[in-house]
Amino acid sequence: MNLNNPNVWEDYAVTVDDVEALTGYDFLSELPEEIQDAIEQRRNQNFIV
Repeated sequence: MNLNNPNVWEDYAVTVDDVEALTGYDFLSELPEEIQDAIEQRRNQNFIV
């Protein structure tokens, strides 16, 4: 995280696993475990703004 440049939004991108750990929720619990793992561990920073 670059605290010297707070306008770099990519520094704030987190994984679903990160959000689940903070909230205690299991967002994709209905999916098979291997699909959950593939989605939840990914940190996508390829958004077009």
